[in-house]
Amino acid sequence: MNPSSILKSIYQHPQLNSASVEEIIKAHKKVFFKKSEIILKQGQQSNAYYCME
Repeated sequence: MNPSSILKSIYQHPQLNSASVEEIIKAHKKVFFKKSEIILKQGQQSNAYYCME
């Protein structure tokens, strides 16, 4: 499944048309992490969210 398909499945809302979903997708940034790298510790606050492949 490609990243665009994954994000389209996340942003399913009756008031979002395809153009709006595409804008949201373009605002995302792909980030890579090393295997076993800690991204966020339990209880820690974040200003982002993560979608794992």
